[in-house]
Amino acid sequence: MLIDQRVNLKRIQTLMGHRNIQTTLNVYGHLIERAEAAQENRVSVLSCMKRQSADASCGKFVATEP
Repeated sequence: MLIDQRVNLKRIQTLMGHRNIQTTLNVYGHLIERAEAAQENRVSVLSCMKRQSADASCGKFVATEP
C-alpha cells in the first residue's frame, strides 16, 4: 500500500526495519515496477482520451449568433 501511495523508499525502509535500501528494493522491487507500469498505463489512457475528445466533432452547431 505504501508503494501504491508513492511513499518515499527511504521511509519504507525505516518502517520495515531494513538496515539498507538494497534489502527494501530486493523485497519490494517487483511491486515498484508494477506501480510504475500502472502509472504509465493511466497516463497513456488519459492522453488517448484527450486526443480523442480534441479530434471528435460534436456535429453541427445548434446555437446561432445574434
